[in-house]
Amino acid sequence: MIGAGPASAAVALAATSTGRTEVEILDIGERLEGDKRVAVERAARLQPADWGEPIAREVAPPQSPGARGELPQKLLFGSDFPYRDRGQRTALTAAAGANARAVSAAFGGFSNVWGAQIMPFSRATIDRWPVAYDELLPHYAAILRHLPYAAADDDYSEVLPLLARATALPALSPAVAALLARYHRHRDAVRRRDVTVGQARLAFDAPRCIECGLCLTGCPYGLIYSASQTLADLSVSGRVSYRPGMLACRVGEDAGGAWVKARAVDTGELTTVRADRVFVACGGIGSTQLAVNSARPSTATVNLQESVQVVLPFLSARPQPDPRTLSTFTLNQCNMLVSYGRPGLDMAQFHLYPYNSSFDDALPTWVRRCPPMQRTILRRTIAALGYLPSWDSPGIRLDIGRRHPDRLPSVSVTATPNPSTAGVLRRVFARMLRVAPALDLWPVLPAARVSGAAKSYHFGGSFPHVTGAPRMGAMETDTLGRLSEWHRIHMVDGAVLPSVAATTFTLSVMANAHRIATEVLDPRS
Repeated sequence: MIGAGPASAAVALAATSTGRTEVEILDIGERLEGDKRVAVERAARLQPADWGEPIAREVAPPQSPGARGELPQKLLFGSDFPYRDRGQRTALTAAAGANARAVSAAFGGFSNVWGAQIMPFSRATIDRWPVAYDELLPHYAAILRHLPYAAADDDYSEVLPLLARATALPALSPAVAALLARYHRHRDAVRRRDVTVGQARLAFDAPRCIECGLCLTGCPYGLIYSASQTLADLSVSGRVSYRPGMLACRVGEDAGGAWVKARAVDTGELTTVRADRVFVACGGIGSTQLAVNSARPSTATVNLQESVQVVLPFLSARPQPDPRTLSTFTLNQCNMLVSYGRPGLDMAQFHLYPYNSSFDDALPTWVRRCPPMQRTILRRTIAALGYLPSWDSPGIRLDIGRRHPDRLPSVSVTATPNPSTAGVLRRVFARMLRVAPALDLWPVLPAARVSGAAKSYHFGGSFPHVTGAPRMGAMETDTLGRLSEWHRIHMVDGAVLPSVAATTFTLSVMANAHRIATEVLDPRS
């Protein structure tokens, strides 16, 4: 396997389930710095009140504010190691507003800093794929049984079933609890306006949560799932062999099987690793970069699909207690699903977050200088990260430079406009405004911001699955993630998804990767 993110973890789970497969993972393997790792380990043995200033400074340093109108980069214990360049993005550039850090070198990939939201794509979404919904269901369930899973069986389950047993979330913030209560009082009227509200679904060990409020800067108790947890457990148990410090440059096949050419990131030494099968799991852009360098030498431009991110604050007329005086978990606590077209398909989703310290940084300077005004606003504010499905989102264009036999080609990331996006957002916002009086949740539309290309981290579809055999030389794969000329090399991450729904991303990537690996490694196949 190449890469050590969620897709790789899913393949590893499938590959080790029979006990008959030898698994080796090639990865760059960037990790949290040693001094911070020591501080986190010490913090995990204590309650936050007992940390002391030196530990607190390492575990929960102040978050740097983002550029105006943009979210701050999400760090882990103040470290940027998930984004650090170790050769995987040296040749990656981005147009203004696009994400130049969209390929991770970290052990665990971007699951080190994700929001932990986890739910499937809808049946209507997957019905448009060459893979049947019922074919994916057991793999969704297999992944959910492995992960910590906190969720509620509520109105969301009508379109997005739970698929596995879940634990309850910790106590919700007063603002979110009041919102859910208003939703239940006015449920029929809200649902008639194509809006559904439900509790968050999180890959999160909720029963052990002590509500220290550090979810978004790093949980020292390891309660938020990361693919690194799965892969570390498998490595320690000896069921997989993990080989860090390796950057894959090319893959291919010959009479002897499959091979990977990789470069040692510290020495530059090139190595060829041979295997019966190779699973490519470097993320949507990383896997695309590797595939075109290996098998599409004349391709100059590649188009990816993205579920674009929208940042939107909400205000309520009814105040809640000052959130700065409360202790709660700060992952997203509830979701809003807005249907705007075809049932079960055309849906926007918004993850609603209670207060965290980044709210203060987002306020105008004049508000921060007036404590009564600051308190008044914070008592009424909920922030949301929203997503549109890929078919109504701007796309991503990758312009590919000259190929090299022993290093990755240059790639430039830019956005491609979608003429439907603006109209869809208007319809979504109109539905929000119609239910705002019932929910007492008013979207601050002048503050809405559509994020730049690849900033949602929910992208792929550069080599989508197709029905039957992929066309020779085409940018498509069969349902096992193989290009037309590949038999033993499989792409298994977001690069092969035929579309990207708005209802979270990682679980569907993992389920599809688990499906591919299970089918490929079945001794009966």
